[in-house]
Amino acid sequence: MTSDDDGQGQTNSGGEPGGTQEMTGDPEPPRSPGEEFADPGAAQARCRALQAEVERLTALAASLQARLGAAERRRVLERELADAADLDAAVVLAEHALGAMDEPDAARAARDLRARMPFLFRAGPVPSAMAGRLTAPPPPDLAQEARETGDQRTLLRYLRAKRGF
Repeated sequence: MTSDDDGQGQTNSGGEPGGTQEMTGDPEPPRSPGEEFADPGAAQARCRALQAEVERLTALAASLQARLGAAERRRVLERELADAADLDAAVVLAEHALGAMDEPDAARAARDLRARMPFLFRAGPVPSAMAGRLTAPPPPDLAQEARETGDQRTLLRYLRAKRGF
């Protein structure tokens, strides 16, 4: 470490660690605590600059809040409209409906869209009218009996049991 290095890669004007130096490399003249406000014009200019910075940051915060709200509404819409055949089209239609609402509610806009345009959504599985009967496989003794006797009635009884009748 050299004598001009303060341990953080910055040097000071006097070569002593811990000194102050502006980013331009010019040393700052020493100041007393109230010296910067001795000139009223400089203080007013500094105040105006700080007010402008506060206004800029306030506008930035409002813009970020609006973007966050829009992203949250879009997330809710995408979740509510997940079963749409064309998700992008459904979201655009729901966002248009949100713009027309006095109090925007993404869930209500999605429900309204689903009620107005059901053709945009996939139909759920259609239940069958009647499920087939669950049967156990025919007992092996029927097959054995039909094979041993050769009787047609025994064979038919085995085949009916096998089909589930």
